[in-house]
Amino acid sequence: MMFGYIKPLKCELKVREYEEFRRYYCGVCRALKRYSIVPRLLLTYEAASLSLLLSSLKGEHVERKRNFCFFTLKKVEYYQSESINRVAEIFVALLSEKMRDNYLDTKNPIYLLVKSFLKKDPKISKLFDRFYTLERKKANFEELAKEQGRILGKILESTVEEEDQRRILYHLGVHLGEWLYIVDALDDFEKDKKKGVYNPLVEEYRDFERAKNAVKDVLEMCINEIWKAYDLLNLKRNRSILDNIMYLGAPAVTERIFMKQRESSPAGKT
Repeated sequence: MMFGYIKPLKCELKVREYEEFRRYYCGVCRALKRYSIVPRLLLTYEAASLSLLLSSLKGEHVERKRNFCFFTLKKVEYYQSESINRVAEIFVALLSEKMRDNYLDTKNPIYLLVKSFLKKDPKISKLFDRFYTLERKKANFEELAKEQGRILGKILESTVEEEDQRRILYHLGVHLGEWLYIVDALDDFEKDKKKGVYNPLVEEYRDFERAKNAVKDVLEMCINEIWKAYDLLNLKRNRSILDNIMYLGAPAVTERIFMKQRESSPAGKT
């Protein structure tokens, strides 16, 4: 579920908004130090976006710090907070499950090696049991996408205590997870097809254009439901950055993936 797709549309952000987003990104990276360097190397924008969302929803105090960054070789500003620490924990657990899933798809032992550096969360791991069963049965992409949506919904609702916000976050997670699964499968379509890696869209459609046409309406529905749920959240700050991520970032990612195949095709072909 952590693929790097949930992020702001940078060209539409003000400089101060981008710097604020980076503080959350660097904050999660810093919080990951307690685990190992592996999740820091594999950190994606979803973690930063989720920490920004939770922190803004709770209106919690964030501690602003500045320290030397090993990756950029300069001092950077970052935030520390309970939500950032929680997101770091979730990210490691989800990354562990992604490595497990990658191994089941490819049988490449490198994924098991990476997984050995990641802390497993028994509760999150249990949520994936039915998903792995569906994959082994080679269920259709809609079943798998909905199951991933249910998993993300359960994870998001566990991050807050207020019942009304829990319900909204569950609904948001359901459709966000579904959208993530489909855009990732579509984005990796040609690569997975070439390498013989399991991909439900490849299994069902074999052709990118057919797959794209099959998922277009589903993705549009997911984005509309994401927007409906997001509109109900009682955000206490950072509304403009989160609006960018939800209203501009997600559609831009979808459009980029839809256009990618066309741009890479030889002249005269689609």
